[in-house]
Amino acid sequence: MAAETIDPAVRDALARRPDTAWVRGGLALFGWGVAARVEAGSGADRFDRALRRLSATAAPMAMASFTFDENDPGSSIVVPRAMMRIDGDGARFVIGDESMVPPPSQPVRLPAGRLARRESAAWEALVGEALAAPPRRPELVSVGVEDGCRTADRPGRVRHEHGRSDHLDPAEVR
Repeated sequence: MAAETIDPAVRDALARRPDTAWVRGGLALFGWGVAARVEAGSGADRFDRALRRLSATAAPMAMASFTFDENDPGSSIVVPRAMMRIDGDGARFVIGDESMVPPPSQPVRLPAGRLARRESAAWEALVGEALAAPPRRPELVSVGVEDGCRTADRPGRVRHEHGRSDHLDPAEVR
């Protein structure tokens, strides 16, 4: 999806760093915080078990994550403290209100242009800042360094000039 086609309400919700999100077609759901958590456990009956446990909370909506393999643990449902629904009718809170979500944050901004090799330390510091930033969701970092080009082409990955990719460990960035 091109950046210019993103609904402004979705942009605003993402800038508020939701803990959970579901976006499909013209519907987006964003959740902040945890009012209740339902552990579904494992087994073929985990969906029914989760529904029964969720029904006991009287929550109007929730976000669920189920393991593919019925024998794997980890399936759970979260009832957010605040949940926003964005669709063709606009944006509205279905749980809580705007006072329960953080204000929009500004993404980490990198300087325009390219950094020469001699500025590699500055590049590493900027990437380190982006990776260590307090937001709960990583920002996409895309920067280049001339002469032995290194580019962070997606979060946590560094692409070298010869096409090799390495995992970028924030602890290694000084």
